Amino acid sequence: MKQRNLWSKLRVPIIFAMVLGLLTVYASGWQPVFAGTLTKSTILETNMVAGGTTNIAIEFTSATSGGTNVSVNLSNLSTSLTASPTVSGSSLNGCQGANGIFSGTITAINGTSVGDGSGIVTFTSSSTFASGTTYCTIITASGGLMTNPGAGTYTATITAGSDSQTQGLDVISSDTYTISGTVAQTFTMSLGSGSDTFTGNLSSTTDTLTNGETVTINTNAGSGWMLWAADANGGLYSTTKSQHVNSVAPGALDDLSTPGTYIGTNAFALGVTSVTAGSATTNYNDTTGPKGGGITATTTGFQQIASDSSADSSADNVTVKLIADIAATDPASNDYNDTITLVGAGSF
Repeated sequence: MKQRNLWSKLRVPIIFAMVLGLLTVYASGWQPVFAGTLTKSTILETNMVAGGTTNIAIEFTSATSGGTNVSVNLSNLSTSLTASPTVSGSSLNGCQGANGIFSGTITAINGTSVGDGSGIVTFTSSSTFASGTTYCTIITASGGLMTNPGAGTYTATITAGSDSQTQGLDVISSDTYTISGTVAQTFTMSLGSGSDTFTGNLSSTTDTLTNGETVTINTNAGSGWMLWAADANGGLYSTTKSQHVNSVAPGALDDLSTPGTYIGTNAFALGVTSVTAGSATTNYNDTTGPKGGGITATTTGFQQIASDSSADSSADNVTVKLIADIAATDPASNDYNDTITLVGAGSF
């Protein structure tokens, strides 16, 4: 009876002292740690196909501060993990700029040894997790971390420090699809100014050339392009004087600067002075000038004046000039003219 009375007298002071002691420890910095759920987490398979080998990327946001250990429980997906996987930063957009990128070699699976059949990967962070901070890494291994099971839904769990979260994963029959597109056959051709003039009055003592007209060709034709020419009058013609300056005959390259042969006579020819890609057709190669070939009326037929046999052409420029000689007896007039038609096509 005396012992009971003694306990009754001491019970309240002892309990009070215990509570006071706990409050003192708590106030000095010790706080209890409670396990919680990660604020968010993601487990990404780099290959979601059934039977396919895959690595995984993880991202999580801590709910509480503390701890450095991370484990990823993949046992629902696979218990056969490749030995010696590694953790490192990832180029996946979801991991760019995240905090606490892990690095180094995973030394244990489920705390024992790599490949122990548990399907759990564990590793350690280089710093303590902070509440509200997002962390990420990619877990890789040569040949893939694991092999997926059959198609279906599965779960996996991330545990970081005292927080964890389980999420659903889907293994599918295919994670790829095909696309197709068509590049149309294209050919475009444009003329520069749309008009051309002689550099001076036509003369019976020398040849006269025009300033030139530039043709621009673009095409994706596999065998390049070709350019043809024809004219309306078969040479220069004055309506008021009913006078022709006839074109030389097609089929040869004529030097209209030759005295006696062309100088002092009626002669008219077309020459290609430059081609940025490809070349002038032999009969119309005026690169050393003033030379050219004859062109015929549109109703008679077109003459090929230039071509490019390369696989494709981008902004190929062809410069075309006309050359004329006249006889001393040709009547004076300002209406000697001709209309040149240029046509082109791609060789697809």
